[in-house]
This record gives sequence, C-alpha cells and structure tokens, in this order.
Amino acid sequence: EIPVVAFTLELGEQELIDMAQAQQDAQGILAFLSVRGVIAEPMLPLEMPRYGTHLKNYRKFHAPQAGLVQYLVAPGSLVKQGDPLVRLLRLDLPESEQEQLLTAPEAGAAILHFASAAVQQGTELYKIMTQLTEIS
Repeated sequence: EIPVVAFTLELGEQELIDMAQAQQDAQGILAFLSVRGVIAEPMLPLEMPRYGTHLKNYRKFHAPQAGLVQYLVAPGSLVKQGDPLVRLLRLDLPESEQEQLLTAPEAGAAILHFASAAVQQGTELYKIMTQLTEIS
C-alpha cells in the first residue's frame, strides 16, 4: 500500500453548470473522505468505471493553428488513437481548406478541454490521460 494518496480532482467546464454532475462529484468526494476516516459518516462511492495513470502519462493536445474549434469528445470519455477530437475551422481560408479534423494522438481518456471555441495557435485544446489502469 502506498502511504500517501494523491490525485487530481477535475470539476468540469467553467462554461457549463451541471448540478446533477456536481452532486455526483460531491458524493464521490465525501465517499473518499469517509473511507480515509476524515468524516465519520459511512458513504459508498457511486458505481462507475474509474481509471488512473501516472502523471507522466498525461498528454496535452495543442491547436496547430488559430481558428474556431468544435470539441467532439466530452471530458471523461474514452478515446482510441485516431478518434476525432476537434474540428478546427479557419474561415479566412478558401472554402475547400476551411475545415481540419484533429484526431487523438494516443488512446486514453479526455480529461478536460479549453473553455473557449476561439483559439490561438498553441492553445491547449485537451488533456488526455493515457496508459489507463482500471481502478476497482
């Protein structure tokens, strides 16, 4: 057993308020604190698949150029290498060149995406957790 527990808690998009998801998140946090003995009330986590990885396996996915983006994968979703992640629109180009589909460079789980649809070249579009291990 590892004596120190460390994890990242992602609370979703700043552009979207989802009270049902917030309730699930709160229940998960309380269940964790209950298991660790921080709070006395026994609480069980919700049944759902859970994944983990080492920090070295987090990947950042950046915009190759400026434009408008349509995010195609919701945070928390699993992706395979080559799955579409983003549709990048460049309205300053000829119509036949305006749309570019950007794909997942590796398999994993999409953790979060940039809050805005307008991005500059180099903007971090997604964080992807790779080399997943299912946690029971």
